[in-house]
Amino acid sequence: AKKVREKGINLIKISDLNSKKFIKYSKKTKIHLFVNLGHGQLFKKDLINSSKIGILNYHPGFLPYGRGPGALVGEIMNSSKFVGRTCHLVNDKFDLGQIIKQEKFKVSKYATNSDLSNLLNQDVDKFILSAIMKIINNNYKSKMIKKKNFGRYFPKRVAGDEIINWNDKSKNIYNKVRSRLYERYSIIYIKDTLKKYFVADVKLDNNVKNYTFVNGQVIDKTQTGILVKTADTALWITKIINPKTKKKEVPKFKIGTCFQTLNISDFIDLLGIIKKKRK
Repeated sequence: AKKVREKGINLIKISDLNSKKFIKYSKKTKIHLFVNLGHGQLFKKDLINSSKIGILNYHPGFLPYGRGPGALVGEIMNSSKFVGRTCHLVNDKFDLGQIIKQEKFKVSKYATNSDLSNLLNQDVDKFILSAIMKIINNNYKSKMIKKKNFGRYFPKRVAGDEIINWNDKSKNIYNKVRSRLYERYSIIYIKDTLKKYFVADVKLDNNVKNYTFVNGQVIDKTQTGILVKTADTALWITKIINPKTKKKEVPKFKIGTCFQTLNISDFIDLLGIIKKKRK
């Protein structure tokens, strides 16, 4: 807002872009093109049609396969080898419409959420400006996403999805943790005390073969971390956040320590712990 005022650009604040009041304003001022960055409201047809060209949306995902506000998290959790960014003219569906410009980037299997965010933010202003100029000069190929091609839609994250489920496979847990670094750390709980820890780094171990046992149990430890059993193999936790100091440290839990898993037995035990605490 400060930058806008400094440049003498008219600043408008409104809570509902689809309101009759704003649509009337758009028509009255004869807006040619809206450019949207980060606004999560679904644009309805009346708003889209209120301007001469429509609404150009910047989306940090390769459409239609990286749709939704959770695109980066979803790409990491699905072990995608590429991520991308897209500028498109919107329709009345989330992240669907006429594609104006796209870029794709190859990514490392170790990349975190912050790594990919930084990658997509490089020269993002030039990327968006290039898309705007294509529209102004009418210099772009008509490329429509077919309605049948739903792609992949990754919605907003919800409370609880940051908790590690040790009944899942090692690779899925690994992807889950790195998809949240360093925006929203994954969480583990000690089974007996329900003490919470934030997981700051994990590592896969290719030497552990697939076998069945008690999931969520510490089965080995070294000076660099602890090895925890998963649904198929095991996963190293190499860094946690100390609840007291709020700093990263190597976990020092004993072999045999169990972390909370998500199964009916643990749920029943959890209810018992909560009742005791209330008493």
